[in-house]
Amino acid sequence: MTPLDIKPDFTREKFDSLIAPLWRDDTGRVVFETVHQCKDGSLYPVEVQLHLSRAESPPVFVAIIQDITERMQTMETLRESEASLARAQRIAHLGNWDWNIVTNELHWSDEIYRIFGLTPQQFDATYEAFLSFVHPDNRQSVIDAVNKAMHEKEPYSIDHRIVRPDGTERIVHEQAEVTFDENGKPIRMIGTVQDVTEHRQVQERLHNLAFYDSLTGLPNRQQINDSLSRAMLEAESRDRLVAVMFLDLDRFKNINDTLGHDVGDALLKEVAVRLKASLRPGDSISRLGGDEFILILGNIAHINDVTRVAQKILDQFIPPFRIAGRDLFASPSIGITLYPFDDNNTENLLKNADTAMYHAKSLGRNNFQFYTAELNARAARQLELETGMRRALEREEFVLHYQPLVNMQSGLIVGMEALLRWQHPECGLIPPMEFIPLAEETGLIVPIGEWVLRTACAQVKVWHATGFPALHVAVNLSSKQLQQKDFAEVVKRALGETGLEPRNLDLELTESLLMQDMESAVAILKELKDLGVMISLDDFGTGYSSLSYLKRFPIDFLKIDRSFVKDIAHDRYGAGIVRAIIVMAHTLGMKVIGEGVETSEQLGYLRNQGCDIIQGYFCSEPLATETFTDLLKDWQAIRMGKCSIKKASGAPHKKKGKSTRRSSKKKG
Repeated sequence: MTPLDIKPDFTREKFDSLIAPLWRDDTGRVVFETVHQCKDGSLYPVEVQLHLSRAESPPVFVAIIQDITERMQTMETLRESEASLARAQRIAHLGNWDWNIVTNELHWSDEIYRIFGLTPQQFDATYEAFLSFVHPDNRQSVIDAVNKAMHEKEPYSIDHRIVRPDGTERIVHEQAEVTFDENGKPIRMIGTVQDVTEHRQVQERLHNLAFYDSLTGLPNRQQINDSLSRAMLEAESRDRLVAVMFLDLDRFKNINDTLGHDVGDALLKEVAVRLKASLRPGDSISRLGGDEFILILGNIAHINDVTRVAQKILDQFIPPFRIAGRDLFASPSIGITLYPFDDNNTENLLKNADTAMYHAKSLGRNNFQFYTAELNARAARQLELETGMRRALEREEFVLHYQPLVNMQSGLIVGMEALLRWQHPECGLIPPMEFIPLAEETGLIVPIGEWVLRTACAQVKVWHATGFPALHVAVNLSSKQLQQKDFAEVVKRALGETGLEPRNLDLELTESLLMQDMESAVAILKELKDLGVMISLDDFGTGYSSLSYLKRFPIDFLKIDRSFVKDIAHDRYGAGIVRAIIVMAHTLGMKVIGEGVETSEQLGYLRNQGCDIIQGYFCSEPLATETFTDLLKDWQAIRMGKCSIKKASGAPHKKKGKSTRRSSKKKG
């Protein structure tokens, strides 16, 4: 056989070109791939190793020929597999990477470059270069995940954002595992990066379709039970209430039928906007469908709060809705149920609110009704009080009662706290707990507060003129009053009009009021102190009780809250707190007033601990002006004894069993 038998294209010229390198190469060896022919004429791939042996004369060429058909098939299969993998990665937006931790070399697949919007020339192929493309808000999370994987020897998985060179953002899912050497040192990390941006967007769209109303953007009925359950759990832990409101638009069907669904839909969207504006932060609102809405009010302290929100919602519907160039008027019917009063099951609460809503419709629409008759009556009374309170000042229905402040050493009355009462012409004497929150909510507390200030100052001036020149009066302030820019001028004007010396006026504030805005509070209190008035801190121990702010505020009197005084004879922890407060106040140069004193045991403990002044039913309940004048005249016989206060004939004395809730709180 000749070379032509196995290689049809063999020529002398080709052979000479193949062997030419052998003459120049001392190794005398060349390797190449070509195609040989079988006896039947078919072709197959071979690898030829051609050797030149110069030891022979003439030189001899030796060829070692290997059939590489299987190798080529394997390589072709591998190429096809790699191409399929690359296609699959492109479809899945998935790329793989390999990081040599020792050399800090990072190798990316083509798909990762596409995901990051980069070319290989734009990438430094290091771990730090990769981090530079991670969104700044997510960078530390990625670093922490990588470090945790290397320290805990476990794979990691994380979703994060990347920022492409053109400024666009993508969301990627990254996961990897670490290889360690025989000493447990991390040497290599292999992982994948998948672009999940579209998947995440689809998930969000599906979530919105499942849980949000497509028309108004409000949560739909799927979220109501979750929102209500969370509100109930929080209310239970904080001893609060939850209100569920079922709201239905009155005669909405007429609008839909007359003006069309487009107008009806536009109206529903505007209703949703106004409803959201009526709620407090933390409250939730959902659309059930049609013209029905559910509102959940959590963290409710008083039923009065629910009434105010319901009235606020009704007020939101007074202005017309401007829809498609015309004014439309719509009104709601609202049903209200309360947790835990009415039920503790979410479904039952929703049913209760629905029932109450239909009751509101039956009463003429455009109103709200509670699920129980008792609460409805309370709500009606609340509205009646709010209406009446707006006229109470001009009708002179407000009065002040006074509760004495008794010096522990001398046993003399050294002052009194002025407490606001409302003498309603039909309802009689209304306790402050019923109308003070309403006054705060409506802003009426500002003019009422000014009236209290002037009246108290004038009355103390009268008592000074009738033989009690050392008395001072304590007047409670509200947050609304302190927010007045000219409040110091208001106080100055009241003192000037009544002729009362500033040192005889004590302005009483609570911890929470001062802590709302410390910087403003410091400035306002400085203005007041410049006038010469005294400042008392009320309810101390129930709020922040911080030494840092006590040092900042110019406080003359610290009032120990009644909750600590109540059990000092039986509760060693409460007694210890009272003792600590007295020591602290005296260290800071303040005098201490013990509130809610009702028993001789409480009095004895406070006296032994050095408390300066006491206030409470043990001495007297709050009294009208004339009765308090009689008390002042009769008090000359009262003096501190070794064990108790002896009271003069005719001086009122409430025994231990009487409730303190009717005493000096709350609040004028």
